[in-house]
Amino acid sequence: MKTLHAFLFSSVLFIVSLHAQKAPIKWGKVSKSDLKMTTYDTDPYAEAVVLADYGTLEFDLTTGDYLYVFKHHIRIKLFKKSAFERGDISIPYYAYQKSEKIYDIKAQVFLPNGEEVSLSKKDIFDEKINKYWSQKKFAFPALEEGCIIEYKYTKKSDLIYYLTDWVFQSDIPTRISDFRTEIPEWFNYISFNQGLQPQVDIEEISKSLKLPSSTPGTMTNSRLRRRERSRGSVGNNSVEAVVRRKRYYMENVPALKPEKFITTMGDYYAKLSLQLQYLTFPDQPTRDVTGTWAKEAEELINSESFGFQFNKKRFTKKLMAAVAPSLENANTPEEQVQTIYNFISTNIVWNKYYGYSSLSLDDAFEKKSAKSGELNLMLIALCRQLDINAYPVLISTRNHGRPMEHYPKSDQFNHVIAYVQIAERSYLFDVGSPYRPASLLRNNSLNYKGWLVDKELQQWIDIPIPSDREVTMATLILDSEGTLKGDVSQSFKGYCAIGVRNEYMDNKDNDHQHIKEVWQETFPDIKINSVGFENVEKISETLKCKLQVDIPEAAQVAGDMIYLSPMLGQGFEENPLKQETRTFPVDIPVKSKDQYILNLTIPEGYSVEELPENINLKMDGNGGQFQYLVSQNGNTIQVVCKVTISKVRFEPEEYNIIKGFFDVIVEKQGEQIVLKKIT
Repeated sequence: MKTLHAFLFSSVLFIVSLHAQKAPIKWGKVSKSDLKMTTYDTDPYAEAVVLADYGTLEFDLTTGDYLYVFKHHIRIKLFKKSAFERGDISIPYYAYQKSEKIYDIKAQVFLPNGEEVSLSKKDIFDEKINKYWSQKKFAFPALEEGCIIEYKYTKKSDLIYYLTDWVFQSDIPTRISDFRTEIPEWFNYISFNQGLQPQVDIEEISKSLKLPSSTPGTMTNSRLRRRERSRGSVGNNSVEAVVRRKRYYMENVPALKPEKFITTMGDYYAKLSLQLQYLTFPDQPTRDVTGTWAKEAEELINSESFGFQFNKKRFTKKLMAAVAPSLENANTPEEQVQTIYNFISTNIVWNKYYGYSSLSLDDAFEKKSAKSGELNLMLIALCRQLDINAYPVLISTRNHGRPMEHYPKSDQFNHVIAYVQIAERSYLFDVGSPYRPASLLRNNSLNYKGWLVDKELQQWIDIPIPSDREVTMATLILDSEGTLKGDVSQSFKGYCAIGVRNEYMDNKDNDHQHIKEVWQETFPDIKINSVGFENVEKISETLKCKLQVDIPEAAQVAGDMIYLSPMLGQGFEENPLKQETRTFPVDIPVKSKDQYILNLTIPEGYSVEELPENINLKMDGNGGQFQYLVSQNGNTIQVVCKVTISKVRFEPEEYNIIKGFFDVIVEKQGEQIVLKKIT
């Protein structure tokens, strides 16, 4: 996959008459061949195919406002019942201050027999998502296998700084995706392309336009607010202007399906974004309207819902009063920060919503429930009141998408973490779980980069990549019936410990039934005679668990032979990377070190017939290492298996390296120990 980058269209452009080109889709005109189609030729297993995805975007300057009009028309063929959920449609729009509106919605279904079923206006609903966003929702009726759905709508928007993104690709194939823009020369946009690049046709025409008597006002909050300029009337005289028409299109776009080790598929789909760079109105100097991170930082710091929350004590009076008694025994800045972290983590529950603004941190504290960002703004506010340097760092979580450093737009973030500086050391904190130590951010926060917000220090920082460590040691005795008995000890450090602690707390009153259920997936008749845990409450320490087990039929007995898989279900049963090729990166959240040690006593009267061969494999590019070592000492066999992943991102051209690495692991961990009866 090509990384996100700006691309210019000054070369390899096909100058054609875009105006003369027909739209790839016409409302209600469905061909018989499409109705009869039962599979899509290039992807016969696809549950559906986008027959056409067509959009146009034009500017509307007739009212004195600076608006654009986006029209979208899409038609989808549904082959299987599993695709019926694609008939549930949501069209989001930015409703705050009536910046955008959606209208002229039409939707209809074409059944395989040619019958048409139209959607009634009363079946279209408007739903508020939050203070800023709303969505139009409707569901197609009477869906059948083989039917075709189509809908279209119009969006009018004054958010001309960033135009509607066009996404060419999805998890089903697309026959044609066609996006056309018509933009006056006064508005100069820079284009950003992600993933596969579209073909581009371009032409310039002369057009008579009415020039508004005022120009867009001050840039605030990453957009041009029409309310911050005078509502000048439309000029009386028309002006001849060059209008740039562009057509961006792709044909036979392959599906891009979710796979293991990703951030979000939105990071990989082919997509086009347009950002306003400068304005050039007649008889006026060119005006650069590109935002800057410095301006974004200043705006956020001066915002009541953000900067005021941690800079003004009035927003955290009750919170500070509540935590003060706990701080009495904290003698150093490090102890104070740890105390604050523990207090917030154990007294305020994360409400499972992301967000980085707040109306009042004290209100959230009193509710004992807060958004992700509010929890960390609380920590920042309390640190600052103790004269500890603390700053907000805006991030986009893994499931929200990677941020763009060259794109000075704060609303591309959905979360904030805390950056704390004590003497020469800096720390990152991410409050939100009583079972996650202060040294670890949310797994979802591990998205490489964050933007530190400060008037003087605003900058991009790296999000460190942590390491997990899990060790399993089994000391077991095998009898001639194939039963294993003995002890299994496990230790967990890092993110794996968080999950085990959560499971422990959820099942501590259920005799740890969850542990038995996990082992039963491999050994249905296992008996767990005892379970013991250490350091459950000490979340910064290594979590330890010890089991005493009896595992009937752990080995297969066949005549004089015994066959045993020594990994006991602790390894990889299959390669997590399924596809032969991959067009986007493998993106693993954390580094890891997993170690498995088996000390096996074989039954009397048996000898070793066959042991797995040793292997020590290092991945190209120092991406990881796999060691599998088997040794025998008398009637004892030891198996040591180590899997180390020291690189977390593999580009598509490196896919065969990481996939081949897992292939070797799966094959080796599947090998058996073979014993033969000698007496």
